[in-house]
Amino acid sequence: MGKTTRPTEKATVKAKRSRAKKAPAGKGQSAARDSRIDVRTTPEQKRLIEYAAALNGETKTTFVLRTVLESASRRIEEQSRTETTLQGWRRFWQLLSTIEKPNAALKRAARLHDELIVRDNVGKS
Repeated sequence: MGKTTRPTEKATVKAKRSRAKKAPAGKGQSAARDSRIDVRTTPEQKRLIEYAAALNGETKTTFVLRTVLESASRRIEEQSRTETTLQGWRRFWQLLSTIEKPNAALKRAARLHDELIVRDNVGKS
């Protein structure tokens, strides 16, 4: 099995020069990139990022931006999704399916809605 080695500084520089200077705008990204995010790293972290970017044929900026945006999108999607157990789902569905008589507060809210919303919208169609 062959030994995996990191690229030399010359190989990294050569890979950087062979790529286009400006990456195209991605999804949800405007063409003008004038905002900055500065990140401090250890020398080892920087070398690791440079190596991974070189393996992908990307600049450090493009590599970091792409991977951070992918991670952020995944995290936001995970946060916006609600997961439950089958037992939790059955309880939720049971509560939705059970018809309760409206209490005084709900009746009052419905009257207020009718007075403020429905009445104001009559004849606007």
